[in-house]
Amino acid sequence: MLMKIKIENLFLIPYSLIIESKCRTICKEENLKLAYYNNNKLNKFIRIHKDKLPKNVNKNVVYNISCRDCDVSYVGIDRQESQY
Repeated sequence: MLMKIKIENLFLIPYSLIIESKCRTICKEENLKLAYYNNNKLNKFIRIHKDKLPKNVNKNVVYNISCRDCDVSYVGIDRQESQY
């Protein structure tokens, strides 16, 4: 079910303790709904990034392991980072 929300007379400001009480008074006088948003977003403080890999580190490396006792060999792919 889709709900339609009608927002009328909404005044959106960044939250500040200094101006909050003045804005609240003015909005009541003008019959406005007051809403706040915060400028401090978590992505300013939490940085998730990958470290740069050295040139000798690779992903998706194909390798071949041969048996010393017979002619059988195993070919595989390493999806993890590997150094060679």
